[in-house]
Amino acid sequence: MQVDRAAGYTPFLIIATGGTTGAGAIDPINEIANLAEREHLWLHVDAAYGGASVFAPEMLDLLHGIDRADSITFDAHKWMSVPMGAGIYITRHKDILHRTFSITADYMPKEGLIWM
Repeated sequence: MQVDRAAGYTPFLIIATGGTTGAGAIDPINEIANLAEREHLWLHVDAAYGGASVFAPEMLDLLHGIDRADSITFDAHKWMSVPMGAGIYITRHKDILHRTFSITADYMPKEGLIWM
């Protein structure tokens, strides 16, 4: 990261893998979380496949540190027999989804306005 910063780049994100689909490989999430914290970077964990491990107590340690992530993806269709498009994005930052997906325009109702 120091090399990137010295070259004028601004790292902002680290992505850790919480279980690859093909091999089930899992990054050392807790150690990566330490780095993200030290460098003030957003930590995202792609747990699309391996995230289901949190439901099995004997496998929970495999994802040690995932609770420190800023955001996590989890694909429910891979383990929960739901339709393919059922992906889940979880974040600890309450306002991020609102800021990302909100649309405001003069012709649209403002918050608090109730349509009957």
